Amino acid sequence: MSANGATHLVFIETSANQAYIYATNRLRENIGASELTWRAGCRWPLASAGLDPGGRSAEPQALRDWLRGAPRANGVEVVLAASGKALLLVDARSRAEAIVAEVSACAAREAPGLSVCGAIVELSDRTDPKACAKAMREVHERFETNRQAMAQVRFAWLPYTVACASSGLPACGQQAGEFLSAPSLAKRTAAPEWFTRIRAVMRERTRDLFITQSLDQLEAKFDDLTWVGLVFADGNGLGQIMLRFDQWLQPDEDYFDALRRFSVELDEACERAFVRACDHLAGLGAVQQLARGGRRLPLVPLILGGDDLTVAIDGRYALPFTDQYLRAFEEETGAQPTVSAIARRALGAARLSAAAGIAIVKPHFPFHSAHDLAEGLLRSAKTVKRKVVRNGQPYPASALDFHLLLDAAYTGLETIRAHRMGAGGERLWGGPYVVTPLEELQEVDDPTWARHHHLDRLRARVQALRARDEEGRRRLPNSQMHALREALALGRTLADARLREFAWLRGQGLETLLEAEGSLFYCEDGVTATQFVDALTSVDYWGLRDDVDSAQTDRKSCETVQR
Repeated sequence: MSANGATHLVFIETSANQAYIYATNRLRENIGASELTWRAGCRWPLASAGLDPGGRSAEPQALRDWLRGAPRANGVEVVLAASGKALLLVDARSRAEAIVAEVSACAAREAPGLSVCGAIVELSDRTDPKACAKAMREVHERFETNRQAMAQVRFAWLPYTVACASSGLPACGQQAGEFLSAPSLAKRTAAPEWFTRIRAVMRERTRDLFITQSLDQLEAKFDDLTWVGLVFADGNGLGQIMLRFDQWLQPDEDYFDALRRFSVELDEACERAFVRACDHLAGLGAVQQLARGGRRLPLVPLILGGDDLTVAIDGRYALPFTDQYLRAFEEETGAQPTVSAIARRALGAARLSAAAGIAIVKPHFPFHSAHDLAEGLLRSAKTVKRKVVRNGQPYPASALDFHLLLDAAYTGLETIRAHRMGAGGERLWGGPYVVTPLEELQEVDDPTWARHHHLDRLRARVQALRARDEEGRRRLPNSQMHALREALALGRTLADARLREFAWLRGQGLETLLEAEGSLFYCEDGVTATQFVDALTSVDYWGLRDDVDSAQTDRKSCETVQR
């Protein structure tokens, strides 16, 4: 305790993580940046506090088990230690200041360009949840003030120096014949340790599955790679929980103990869901047998922890991987005692949900543009909270949105969709799509929207489009389906007229594609839209390798709709 009997709350967090991690198109640097962000919340604060987890830091499960024990030494107790974020209880003010100073120094030395800031406030009564909640609000407010007061990191060009090959910043050294800036060098140096930790995650839960370590390896090892999917997934409702965390506790529950358990369990649930999605890919045959034994998966994880997941993956498997991850995330958070109990009180369901955006692009498409597209699709998926409500409040429902990008002149999701309209203003897309099983949504005020926008419904349409007759021909011929797609761009009246010409396809699956009798369009909230285009463009991206047509052969008609 300090002289006045108070404890000090120390909060350390990184800022502008997206800009730092995705500053270049080099995947190795993106991965290295993710590793350095992890160190800023885990390794450096623990080392500065004199709390050494030893070899546990390289083993995620061992580190979580260590954190569960409320490690304390030298007047410091660890509450949170996660990627980009740490929360400590410190007895002495001078000790708290020294920790923040040392973490800042580590960031300056080891991660140039990474913005790390800290804040310290006094906690009067650890046993009072309201006092704890008040201190948490104050430390976040102090952190924001300190963050805004920090000077932006600048890299001097004088005296003159050559430009970094990947970031455009002034170079300060060379690696493999390339001139690189200090941030790029630090990120590349850190990248191998990120893979070491991900391999430990896989080893803990599955013995023979391995991840791909770069997009170059992805292309080299999977010769038929023609599309890459970038998946952004993020938890829903966490802000609502953390904002009033004290209100969700039992009367005798310690605020910071519960917060520690919640953080550790959330991290574990995210990893378990990721591994389950990897197992699902293996079940689809999306693996390459390795000469030394084991199987390599066609994915590269960039961010994994807490409620965040970012993965680059063979585009043909992006949809089934994400679908499985979101379903597994709900189940795994529901299996965690603290997370499920708090979620039940805060959200009305004993689990959390998540949203995901999936950008499917060509392998050499600029990574920062793919990142921007996936981020926009993630925001679209998160709008489900306005549609699936109970008693007027958002109810946990996972959702995804996706886009197959055929036009190299990328201009942003809003612009793309503004141009992807029918002649009468009809939307030629149907997302976002709900992933949460419908039986889990029976208590919402009106499940109609979720039922209509459920991913299972889209999947049924994809199956109808893929179905073949006894002679191996498509029951719904490609030529007719593409003719329908082109008609959609001309507006509902002409599209419905064209549909009537294909009445002979009823009984072969056409009825599965209809929104209403005689139409591929539906009306909702004053907007006319269709899910047919989503079904048709995603036919080859559900990991169904036995019957995959080349997406390249459909390029012309796809472009007709998207433009």
